[in-house]
Amino acid sequence: MLDKKIPDETRRFASARDAFKEASPTVIDEFLQMKRAAMKPGALDFKTKSLIAVLMGVARGSERCILTHVPAAFDAGVDRQELIEGLDITIAFGGAPQYGFSSFALSVFDTYRAEHDRPADDDSRHGAKVTQAKS
Repeated sequence: MLDKKIPDETRRFASARDAFKEASPTVIDEFLQMKRAAMKPGALDFKTKSLIAVLMGVARGSERCILTHVPAAFDAGVDRQELIEGLDITIAFGGAPQYGFSSFALSVFDTYRAEHDRPADDDSRHGAKVTQAKS
């Protein structure tokens, strides 16, 4: 389901996040450095780590994490079915609350995909060079 409020909410959150970074640059810069280190490809590639970041947001019940990490996972090459299968795990281990947050994550994914004019079955991103998203 496409939710026309999602792009506006994402922009509002990014603006608030940027304002806090200006207010506390040292701590936030250190946090972002740690995040970049954790997201570097190793035994797990960047795409897999991006999917895990979404699933952590769902498991923690954080709409803001979902708004941040779903677009990044999409950009990293995660497709809709991969997201659904990951979300299924959060529901299996987290129950009803994760069902609600999983539904929200899928809505964010579908909305972001539609904003970027890609149909549900477009896998053209696979095999393309994936660049690490900025934090």
